[in-house]
Amino acid sequence: MNFLLLLLAESLRKRAPQLDLVGTDRKIMSIAIEDLRNYLKVHWNLVGTEDSESKLREKVHRYFHERVEELEEMVDLWTGMWLRKWNERVKLVIGDAKHGSLKDIHDLTEEGRFRWRHLEDWREVEEMALEALIRNGEICGTMSLAESLLKSEFRQGSVKKKTRRNDLVDVVNNLFKRARQLSESKGPLMFVRIDKHFWNVMRQDSGRKIH
Repeated sequence: MNFLLLLLAESLRKRAPQLDLVGTDRKIMSIAIEDLRNYLKVHWNLVGTEDSESKLREKVHRYFHERVEELEEMVDLWTGMWLRKWNERVKLVIGDAKHGSLKDIHDLTEEGRFRWRHLEDWREVEEMALEALIRNGEICGTMSLAESLLKSEFRQGSVKKKTRRNDLVDVVNNLFKRARQLSESKGPLMFVRIDKHFWNVMRQDSGRKIH
């Protein structure tokens, strides 16, 4: 997976060369690699399979040895889409400004995961939320948005009432419905706290066309 990280870093540097991805701007790198991994799980139909993380690593390894140019092109194409979605969905916040109406892109706490992790198939449900978002074009901040979808789904009733297999089908259908509604909204959905250097870099790059 280190190879995937290197490909992503190279693509990001090419599109936003001012970014210091191993220094002050490493925050964007950590978000992007998580989103890329989630995207590839969906793209390669690994969601819902047993041990999808191991299968993802194996798939990347095979591409590295057998189809490296294809993987490079895929990552570069995804990076362009991701940056466009970043500019649309993420509000950059300097310091401790309050933004209660937006979701902190890093705020994925154990407390937030608590409800659906009582489910026997909680990993599958979490991945289905990610798939619902990605198939509806929401490829940036995927874990943060998936958490929001799951909180909404389990807000009104007890999770224990949704542990049967037939009930989980309803949960998945609802997740896709909520993700579709989310994709039809406009403007930022999340915020990320940044330092002034990051802010200056993104302002300089905001007017450039992403190819």
